[in-house]
Amino acid sequence: MLSSMDLSGDAACCRALGIPFYLTKPIIPSDLWEAILAALGQAAPANRPTPLAAQRKPLGSRYGMRILVAEGNVINQLLVIHILEKRGYQVEVVSTGQAALAALARHLFDVVLMDVQKPDLYGFETTAAIRVQEREPGAHLPIMALTAHAMNGDHERWLAAGMDGYLIKTLKADELEAAIDRLLG
Repeated sequence: MLSSMDLSGDAACCRALGIPFYLTKPIIPSDLWEAILAALGQAAPANRPTPLAAQRKPLGSRYGMRILVAEGNVINQLLVIHILEKRGYQVEVVSTGQAALAALARHLFDVVLMDVQKPDLYGFETTAAIRVQEREPGAHLPIMALTAHAMNGDHERWLAAGMDGYLIKTLKADELEAAIDRLLG
């Protein structure tokens, strides 16, 4: 699939339909060539470097993992969706704490990215509610705080609230992926 638009959910929808490659314009010629070869069942020559798009995809079992993004800012939502879907993650976005709790009641997720300051329930309160619900032995949903705050003591406060890590906004693709890798071990 080659598209000039990169809408939320398009890559996941294509995968569900059996379309393994979703490339967006502007396209890197080597990425297109690699996708065409793979679609034809041919391997790329060994001396060619791995295309950038293939380097970005999580390896092994991480591809297709479900991530809940609880983020109140629309621009940040779009950025996170873009970064994660390009790497093969399935993403659901909500903008409030209540909506995050409702999404968690409906679906299983591998990771939650939690905006610290959301309408209705703040990230701390939402995280506390999630932690109460997972009281059964062995249950632990990794939660990453997303915040614009970087004051001394904030990191300890997020950990004390039950979050497993944090990222400072404005998010960078490589930092986000590395943080998710740390959460998932």
